[in-house]
Amino acid sequence: MVCSGARNLVLSVALTQVAQENGYQVWSHYDERSAGFFMLGRLQASYANQANKVGVIVATSGTAIAELLPAVIEAHTQQRPLIILSADLPRSYNDSGAPQCMPQLQLFDGFIEGKIDIDLTLNESPDEWVQQLEENWSGHDVWQLNVRFPETDIKVIEALQTEELRGLLSPDLGDADSKIALKRQPFQVADLMHFLEQDTWRGLVVMLGGLEVEDRAEVLAFLKQLKAPVLADVTSGLRGALGALELLGGESIVQQHKPGKILRIGEVPSGRFWRDLEELPKVKVSSITRQHEPGLARESQWIQCTSITRVLKGLGDVEAVDDVLDLLPQDRKRQGKLQELLAAYPQSEASWMREVSIFASLGNSWYLGNSLPIRYAALTAQSDVCYEEVRANRGVNGIDGQVATFLGLASSCDASWAVLGDVTTSYDVGAFALAKKLPQDSVAYLVVMNNSGGRIFEQLPFFKGLSPQVQEMILQNPELDLSALAQLWKAHYKLVNAPEDLEAVVESELTGLHIIEIRPDASQSKELSLRLKQL
Repeated sequence: MVCSGARNLVLSVALTQVAQENGYQVWSHYDERSAGFFMLGRLQASYANQANKVGVIVATSGTAIAELLPAVIEAHTQQRPLIILSADLPRSYNDSGAPQCMPQLQLFDGFIEGKIDIDLTLNESPDEWVQQLEENWSGHDVWQLNVRFPETDIKVIEALQTEELRGLLSPDLGDADSKIALKRQPFQVADLMHFLEQDTWRGLVVMLGGLEVEDRAEVLAFLKQLKAPVLADVTSGLRGALGALELLGGESIVQQHKPGKILRIGEVPSGRFWRDLEELPKVKVSSITRQHEPGLARESQWIQCTSITRVLKGLGDVEAVDDVLDLLPQDRKRQGKLQELLAAYPQSEASWMREVSIFASLGNSWYLGNSLPIRYAALTAQSDVCYEEVRANRGVNGIDGQVATFLGLASSCDASWAVLGDVTTSYDVGAFALAKKLPQDSVAYLVVMNNSGGRIFEQLPFFKGLSPQVQEMILQNPELDLSALAQLWKAHYKLVNAPEDLEAVVESELTGLHIIEIRPDASQSKELSLRLKQL
């Protein structure tokens, strides 16, 4: 991905030439923040992991590179292989206050695996880059390659054409020509084995967060052996595959009948109960995750590994712990009541999510925005058919770059879906320029739940006690005209009022980006939310 600027022009040319020689695709965008999240979406696609692909972003100096920080933080949390190739001024400019001079080498500290700084004015060789990456890069995280040079001259161009640098920018890890091999992370499973064997009479529930596609089969086989109740986020990709083991009536069942042990597999779960565990020290928690941290501030045990499959294979066969708290029979009753409520409030946001989930199951990928969309999906998404790929930015990210991430994911799919809120969509309007670069025969459906902004705040306990003026300030209604937005970016637009309208959009067979607006009934959404709390 190239974000063009005057100082990084030579870097952009070098990367583009390498890409052309190796048959790689080069993208370009004028907004670094959207570009970073677009590349994150590209790296989330299952093909990227299976083919050991690396994302490279070329950024210019000054505050432009700072716009990449949100995407870098999220990529680091998700353990995505992203290289930031940043242009910089020579070291002699440090602390000078010269135009566009800033300490950009420290900008990403704490959110990257490593960094390399090379000053071409001091005749430093790109060989150093290759050696450091060979020795230190895991191939699963973010690295910054910072190149310092003055205004472009022939010596700079020659330095950037060296064989070492061109080999470094060939973004396939572990292939026959790559000098950089993926590194396996060590881990121990002894504590996890004890966790699964001891005190199982207290009740064990598995909480599934987001999973990589290549881990699903091993996770499913493990869960069928364990035979414990499973509370699965839709991003796990295993809804519809768990059968009688899955708790589909919502997480209220575990809130009312708290298990003694929680085994979390994958990303941090999106539901409220995971956060409630902070105040439940008697509930023992163990996690298997790609992330660097355990996901809880309280005491818990965890294994961090980029391959959950390797961890589960290391465990070997496990004994069944079963449903000792009889949660599954109680959950079946809740499921029936939930379906009745969805039918009773068809224009509520949760019911609309159910309808969209059915259509999304027909595509190659489904991207979910943060806050309400991912929570409603966990509660009401269909569970009859497994999704090929379900993604969300649930590491540290809020509403940054959601449109861009979706379009990055959509760029590798024939048919893709996303559900975002109106505030989230308005926050990333510039990213829509990337839609014109989608594959010619592909189709991307962006469903926008236009609930007049920030409605998740209404569910917070203290919200009702605030003055109307403060409530209005918090809700931040963007008053987004989605039809005008679609016209601006030459996308298809449709306001849907019934499920039949969604079907008509799909049957139109029009390629490109579709912006689908849904305006849920606020009163029905509020009433359904209240009724759900009573289940």
